[in-house]
Amino acid sequence: MPNDRLAASTLAARHGLRRDPEETPYYAYREHGRWVQGWYEDLTSLTRKLGPERVRGYAGLAFFPLGYDAGAIVEPLLRWWRAAPT
Repeated sequence: MPNDRLAASTLAARHGLRRDPEETPYYAYREHGRWVQGWYEDLTSLTRKLGPERVRGYAGLAFFPLGYDAGAIVEPLLRWWRAAPT
């Protein structure tokens, strides 16, 4: 799989990381007279979105395609999910 998250992170660092009200990271810039945007998930956005389900005691959730980041999010997200909710 391509490392799309790394590409998105690089573009966000280059053009400015923005976040929507749900903390979803994205970047936006103009290139050759047109707007380019890229949206992705990171640990901050996923934990914010999944927090209510975690507190309610869900056994787990399924994602696709999680893993485009060479495992950089999967393990931290699993540790967060398995930890006792605060």
